[in-house]
Amino acid sequence: SKLSSLISSESKNPINIFAKGSNLNPQVFSFDITKLRNFYNDKGFNNVEIDYTLIKSSSTYYELTFFIKENYRTKIINTNYDIDEEFSKSNAFIKIKSKYDKSLKNNNFFYDFEIVNNFISNMEDYLVSKNIFSFSFDVEVRQNNKDYELFILTKKSAPLVINKIDIFGNSITKDKTLRSKIPIQPGDYFSNYKLIKSKKTLSDLKYVNNVIVNTNESLNSINITYEIDENKKTGNLLFAGTVNGDTGLGASIGIDDKNILGSGNEIKSNFTINTETALFNVSLRQYSYLNSKLSNFYKIYNLESDF
Repeated sequence: SKLSSLISSESKNPINIFAKGSNLNPQVFSFDITKLRNFYNDKGFNNVEIDYTLIKSSSTYYELTFFIKENYRTKIINTNYDIDEEFSKSNAFIKIKSKYDKSLKNNNFFYDFEIVNNFISNMEDYLVSKNIFSFSFDVEVRQNNKDYELFILTKKSAPLVINKIDIFGNSITKDKTLRSKIPIQPGDYFSNYKLIKSKKTLSDLKYVNNVIVNTNESLNSINITYEIDENKKTGNLLFAGTVNGDTGLGASIGIDDKNILGSGNEIKSNFTINTETALFNVSLRQYSYLNSKLSNFYKIYNLESDF
């Protein structure tokens, strides 16, 4: 279920009025493989092998199969620190490090991008909160047989302020929808780790196939550009006629869209009408523009179970 949630390809009803859906587009399959490979790499599977087959099983059905060979999962065998001495003795660092050590232990010491990235981001957030801009942090990853050793280093650098953020390539998805998913904004102090996080967040969206990020520094500011390869086929429309010995003639209409009018909101609905009854099932997930981690879920339905 986790892997299925990452990809854009999905099963479609054979009576879909769109004869060629996204799941028959080889380019979408390639993006799906990229998303799956990125997920595995972020979890420490550096030699994962992924491929797919698309087999026509009948005149209207195709069977899409992804083959995944995970191979070895890398562990973090040691984390070394060469950081500012005063900061390393602070209570703030001790608390942040303790949280990192606990997360790493709970993950059985497997490498996980989220754990390492959150660790660095938390330290940099603390520096910003204390108006300390004379240094930042960097991570060196060194191979030790099949596993990793991490070296957390202090890097002296002048602070950069984000001047502007430009987004290109989106023809359907609204600009404010994409910006609401980015954890940085103009006026913030620049963090390379938050930039990496923002690219990953956008790439994981169902309506985004791929993201390229470019930066341009000028004096004490930096401009960021996101080039979006948009997935324009995020919705399905179903219309069908039905015949049943008990209920007679009927009709069924369904709508399924993961990016309603470019808002990033999701809707799934089905309406069935016959001579006896009218059944419906409508669900809507609405994401906040102020905080993309928050969403409202609405559902209204009238269903029957015939035992």
